[in-house]
Amino acid sequence: MENPSIIITIIFSLLLPGAGHVYLGLKNRGFQLIIFYITLKVLNYLININLLDLASLLLFIYVFVEAIKYNKSILRGNPVEDIPIINSEFLNPTPKAIGIFLIVVGVLYGFKNVIDLPIFYQVREMINMLISNIAFPILLILVGIYIIYKNSKQ
Repeated sequence: MENPSIIITIIFSLLLPGAGHVYLGLKNRGFQLIIFYITLKVLNYLININLLDLASLLLFIYVFVEAIKYNKSILRGNPVEDIPIINSEFLNPTPKAIGIFLIVVGVLYGFKNVIDLPIFYQVREMINMLISNIAFPILLILVGIYIIYKNSKQ
């Protein structure tokens, strides 16, 4: 993109984190950021952990600032590479991958609406307990190990 508008970048970034990146032509990075943000919001909706609200807010701020930084860099004539957050086939932003992601999100929202029925109260509490007390800490540990492992190769 030759002369991207800072105003349009800001508007897209405020509407959906990552959309400003896509507007700037950084589609791989932008779609991954969109997927990460929506995933955080859906997980927070499903399991209602305050830490996920904080994580989505921090991601929102980071993506917003980064989009403005990239916009200014492009306006100065500096080349900007479309480097994905995670270089993985699984997170390749193809239309098929995005479609599958949206289907999964729809199923999870539907599941949440069913499990919110009073008859499933104990099941919901058990799932919340398992996720918040076991799955989430394990996820944090695995992400930490992945980051350390990836950086040790460089």
